[in-house]
Amino acid sequence: MTNHLNYYKKINKIPTIDLADLKENVLFLQRKNFYFSIGLTQNSFTGKNILEFCPGTGYNAYFLIRQFKIRKIKLIENNPSSIKFLKKNLSKFKNKFIHKKDLNKFNTKEKFDFVIMENALDNFSNEKSVINKIISLTKKNGNIILTIGDKYGILSTKLRFIFSLILLEQSKISNFNEKVNFLSNIFKSHLSYLSKNTRKADKWVLDNILNFDYIKKKNYIDYPKLINLIGKKSYIQNISPQFNKNLTFYKNFLIEKNNEFYLKDYFNERKNFLDFETQIEGEVNIEKNLDYIYREISKLNPNKKIDIKVLNNIRKEILKIIYKLYKCKKNNKVLLALKEFSEILLNYKKKRIIKKKTKYFEKFWGIYNQNILMYKK
Repeated sequence: MTNHLNYYKKINKIPTIDLADLKENVLFLQRKNFYFSIGLTQNSFTGKNILEFCPGTGYNAYFLIRQFKIRKIKLIENNPSSIKFLKKNLSKFKNKFIHKKDLNKFNTKEKFDFVIMENALDNFSNEKSVINKIISLTKKNGNIILTIGDKYGILSTKLRFIFSLILLEQSKISNFNEKVNFLSNIFKSHLSYLSKNTRKADKWVLDNILNFDYIKKKNYIDYPKLINLIGKKSYIQNISPQFNKNLTFYKNFLIEKNNEFYLKDYFNERKNFLDFETQIEGEVNIEKNLDYIYREISKLNPNKKIDIKVLNNIRKEILKIIYKLYKCKKNNKVLLALKEFSEILLNYKKKRIIKKKTKYFEKFWGIYNQNILMYKK
């Protein structure tokens, strides 16, 4: 496992949505929308046995028990802060079973109708064994609900990390709590553009910007990697956001071919994960550019002065991406945001004061989370 859990233990927090963060009706609507987007409704869950890994504060379990009338849910968590929230938020329910256990060491002969793991797979370095365990604990004809990441979708967050380093250095802020407060105030407007009902700014900053081991990762479990990991042990049934364009007549459809269809369409559509509002037409392959940028970002040390050579290299690669996007569609939101960010890097190089407020960059949000419903045949 990576240092993600160690980081949570160090800050003594679990920076995910809690029941107190949203009104119950808003949380329930979001959860219903989440499940509906991958093809599931209340009838899919009624009377079912659920296993959830890394459940955070338990908001999903709370919803499933209250709204979808599940039979029982077993929660596997190894973060002490999460355990406290789970016990508090789910205290009145008798059909929940909380286990403080390392996922890698958890074993049971029981099989489950649904095995759920949201927003946690990228926290593990042994993803193959984690995937195999999830599949092995799922009943035959059961389902797996999984969230994976995407290298196109995380670009906007990666650039916000660089923006944060510049502003922190410029403001001479080194205290951890001061960093949280400072960056939370800066990114409030960014997050409010994304959604008025998203995570609180301080939790987002803690989880994405100040969690350096996570944001400096170079590789992510995207669709190609996931499909390679699951082989023929499980098949993708539905996804959100939806990009699959398989028009095969159902009488000719083969479940065993479905992963191949998703993989093909992913390579055609991944450019549209760069921003949640922007559709880019035409051929755009910036994978090598992103790989280079992410390798350079991994060299940045948040506790030292920013290496200007690294920023120069990143800016050169951003300019290459701008050129490729410009050929597809002039002045789209991604293009404008990248141009603005390129100017920020140039101004930093020239030792100019960087403004905290941005015009286009704060509206630039990639689709990092890919939600997947898998079927174990």
